[in-house]
Amino acid sequence: MDLIKFCLSMVAAALLMSVVVANPVEWKTSDGGNGHYYMAVAVPSGISWVEANRASSLAGGYLVSLTSKEENDFVYDLIRDDIYWNGDLGPCIGLYQIPGSLEPHRGWRWISEEPLIYTNWQPGQPNQLQNAEENFAHYYVHSALWNDNRLDRRNGLGGYVVEFNQYSDSWTYLFDGQTLDGWVQRGGDALYYVDNGAIIGETSLDTPNSYLCTDVNYANFILELDFIVDNELNSGIQIRSESRPDYKNGKVHGYQVEIGPSLAPYSGDPKNLLANGMVAPPNAPRSWSGGIYDEARRGWLYDLTRNEAARNAFIHGDWNHYRIEAIGDSIRTWINGVPAADLVDDMTSSGFIGVQVHSSQIAGLTIAWKNIKIQVLDSIQSR
Repeated sequence: MDLIKFCLSMVAAALLMSVVVANPVEWKTSDGGNGHYYMAVAVPSGISWVEANRASSLAGGYLVSLTSKEENDFVYDLIRDDIYWNGDLGPCIGLYQIPGSLEPHRGWRWISEEPLIYTNWQPGQPNQLQNAEENFAHYYVHSALWNDNRLDRRNGLGGYVVEFNQYSDSWTYLFDGQTLDGWVQRGGDALYYVDNGAIIGETSLDTPNSYLCTDVNYANFILELDFIVDNELNSGIQIRSESRPDYKNGKVHGYQVEIGPSLAPYSGDPKNLLANGMVAPPNAPRSWSGGIYDEARRGWLYDLTRNEAARNAFIHGDWNHYRIEAIGDSIRTWINGVPAADLVDDMTSSGFIGVQVHSSQIAGLTIAWKNIKIQVLDSIQSR
């Protein structure tokens, strides 16, 4: 379920909207169904068909195709609740009209390319109201009936329904809690070992940044983990990262989700801003944990200067939780459930995952990581 919620919430956040995502429900073959899964998504602030179509695709499904009365009735049962409706206007479905088709009845197609063998238009629909380009369909008048509307219409439409031919929400743990099997150390000589069900990283003197990296590359995924870190130690989570002989003699480089617990006052540039737009007090720490840094490459890509809530989300001296979502050119992060970074960047599409111990002039500083798990959104790229 988290896999799907990620993809939908990614689009929603980019459009400054909130979503309510129901659990996918199977239309079982034993009940006369097709074995597909259907998920209702409520968008109280409204959404356009184009936006809903993109979100459905990113989630690994498609806007629902309704090829029989039985399927239509099954889906309507999922969206009866008022949360999916704004007055008479209900969720989008995957029916659209090819531009330039003879109005109002010609050229309608399912986004899934399934044959159009069933329709359930409200009487008088589709009607190309006032000669508007009403080129998509949605549920209407709090019923299983359909209406046509404009592709770009956003305000008023209550949500959409995603269909999945297959569905899985399984997590894979990257750390077995006992050994470092599946991991390889790169860079410096910091100590990595297992203690009490966690990976421990410990600083050593006179060594550069160290990284414990997966021996598998990942492209599109959701990654979650917990960590606790000494305040004097800088660290980070590498994603889509690389170590190549032709780049700085094998130096680890790539996207890093910052772990920066330092309590030292920050008065540098860019300035941290408060939620009201004022500059943060000069005695406050930088607090960019959850921001995105391009390790050994371009530097900061997404700091937290304009995200006071995320800066305040880090818990010193206790376990913190990261959620990192990478799909296509989008990388987003959460710290303890608070949205942090929202980066669009396409420099690297795949690479290993790693946990960093930054170089330090103090030996014996530690960071611990546990509950490291991933949901892969596509095939593992390479070994």
